[in-house]
Amino acid sequence: MQKKLKTLGTILSVENTININSILDAIRHLPLIGKHISEKIYGIRVLKILALILSVNIEIVKAFWKPVLWFGALFVATQMIGQGYPDFKGTIFLTGFIWMLIVSSVFYNIFNITTETKYTVFIMGMDAKEYIKARLLYKIFALLLGYILFGIPTALLAGVKWYLALLIPLSGIGVKAGVVAYRMLVYSARVTIGKKSKKGRSVTVGGNETLSAILMIVLGIAGIAASIYIVYNGYSLPVEIAHLVAAALSVPGFLIINAFSGGIYRTALFAEQEKNERIQIKTKKAKKKEVKIGKAEEIRTGAKGFKYLNELFFKRHANAFAGRLVVSIVAVLLITALAGLLLYYEVVRHGVTGDSVVRYVVARHPGVFPLTVFLVNIGASICRAMYANCDSAFLMYGFYKTPKALLKMFRIRMGAIVRYNIVPPVILAGFSVFTLAFTGGEDYPLQYLFTAAQIFVFSVLSSVRHLALYYILQPYNSDYLVKSKLYGLLSFIVGTILFVLVFIPVNALILTVVGLILLTVYLIVSQSLVYKFGPKTFRVK
Repeated sequence: MQKKLKTLGTILSVENTININSILDAIRHLPLIGKHISEKIYGIRVLKILALILSVNIEIVKAFWKPVLWFGALFVATQMIGQGYPDFKGTIFLTGFIWMLIVSSVFYNIFNITTETKYTVFIMGMDAKEYIKARLLYKIFALLLGYILFGIPTALLAGVKWYLALLIPLSGIGVKAGVVAYRMLVYSARVTIGKKSKKGRSVTVGGNETLSAILMIVLGIAGIAASIYIVYNGYSLPVEIAHLVAAALSVPGFLIINAFSGGIYRTALFAEQEKNERIQIKTKKAKKKEVKIGKAEEIRTGAKGFKYLNELFFKRHANAFAGRLVVSIVAVLLITALAGLLLYYEVVRHGVTGDSVVRYVVARHPGVFPLTVFLVNIGASICRAMYANCDSAFLMYGFYKTPKALLKMFRIRMGAIVRYNIVPPVILAGFSVFTLAFTGGEDYPLQYLFTAAQIFVFSVLSSVRHLALYYILQPYNSDYLVKSKLYGLLSFIVGTILFVLVFIPVNALILTVVGLILLTVYLIVSQSLVYKFGPKTFRVK
């Protein structure tokens, strides 16, 4: 154990150093002021201490944000679904918890290569097995602490029996250890028989990412369908057995993990590193391909100047954007189909109308729609294509960087992006209005109108947000990948706020008014920032 703790200390020290330097580097790349900050910032002790404090807080947030969001979501979902089943809330909570563990385990891979992996294992020569075990120990400690602090109390409040609630941390650890052990068994067997992946490349522990994604989708849909079946038929025993099995996986899991030699761990890490390098090359090529200019065609609308340039751009990229839009539409249709299945069970099979869970979500938690339109919005892809096939070239000319020119193009593009993203909110608005009408009608005058209106308002806000950040931060590098850490941080903050909004009971009228206020303020502020700072911040980096 002492050796593992020493190894873990080295890993955390390296990771902390990387975090501090990343924070200081982000400061040097802030808009406007960043270019005036010299490299001497890395040697200023006070700033390094402040960065250290921030780094520690970041690690704490990284350790606990998932348990907080997951268990918060489970608790709210349990209260919603359990309205008509007050004696069955504990089973509803455990069903969601087991489903959460299964889906999250699909992509869990302790062998993922990070910057500290490269430093500790590939450069410093740390023992690969000790590295993986120490890293897993840290993950399990964070999980155990998070599940004890947030999982057990939330489960008890949701009505889970006390002895089952106490097993929640063990179930989390068991699934984590079981997944790692299973992956190692499969990987070891494939290496032993000399199996290679396609094109003769070494097999990896992570396996095929595409198959994992498909598996996650299948498990997600199957889990939701199974949860609906279990809840409506009152089956609690299968859920409790699954909970106990998950908790029991920890013992065989750790024994299997410890049984493998250090060589197989090192081989696995090198294979993952090779795969990462291939993915990075492939990603760069894919980004260049997805923003490739289409065949030039004549625009016959009579548009001139910047308007002509915008119409030409969207016409040349129509096929590429259509593909992304189809993915967004399919995702929304899948969500509405699953909600419609639940609505069918409630209304047609069980005669539930006013107390319908789907109606409750639409009427009392319409915040689910702003999050959905935020996730399916294709504004980021459009902005990347704008930079690659238009702006990176035109920014070389002075006329294109004048305040008036930037603001005019910003307004033209804003309308175009909003139009491209209009189909998903139309589907969501139609489904929400249908749900209200099908389950008893309006609770107050114009509820249909405001329920649909808030979806469109937040769709417009999401579209404008992408474009405004693009002009103010210009986050893309020469490979068309996001380089700005501030851009990623702001997107994460907005996404988190919208996720929390899902669980806040609110009237659609209030949400519409709040959305309109935010949209108005955002439009005014963003246009002012683009006009004032755009000539300095909107540039080729």
